[in-house]
Amino acid sequence: VQIAGPYFTPFMLQKLRLSYSQYVTMISVAFLAKVIILPIWGRVAHRIGAWRLLWIGAISITPLSAGWLISQHLAWLIALQIAGGAAWAAYELAFFLLFFESIAEEERTSLLTLYNLINTAAFVGGALLGAVILSATGSSYNSYLYLFAVSFGFRCLTFFLLARITSFEVAADEV
Repeated sequence: VQIAGPYFTPFMLQKLRLSYSQYVTMISVAFLAKVIILPIWGRVAHRIGAWRLLWIGAISITPLSAGWLISQHLAWLIALQIAGGAAWAAYELAFFLLFFESIAEEERTSLLTLYNLINTAAFVGGALLGAVILSATGSSYNSYLYLFAVSFGFRCLTFFLLARITSFEVAADEV
């Protein structure tokens, strides 16, 4: 995600030449979608479990950067931002629930610290890789689209990692 994530703002403002009000609208609709859908995802998690909700979130997040390749029309991008807010809400809620369901209380602080370290390293590494890609391809309009496509490819690869994890519900039963 972080390969492209830091570069959506410059793409929107510099390449798409969105006004600041359009940009704020884009950011706001994603946040509002997340707030509105969280209670629904909570009910879904209660019904199907956090592990399945994590998969729903992961599958939903994956194509988001590729959506920017389809069109740059503002209405499409707003719809994509709404979908993104909903997808991230599912993923983040599932992660939060699984954290408490599957990790013993005495291990939570150390594991959360380790998670934050690895997550921050992924932010930095992804942003650096995105910068290398943009630098190598000239930072043109098409370079950003290429970056979004690369991000989509890497997001697809994460399914192999997620599939290697056995169900968190099993781990929670053992705790």
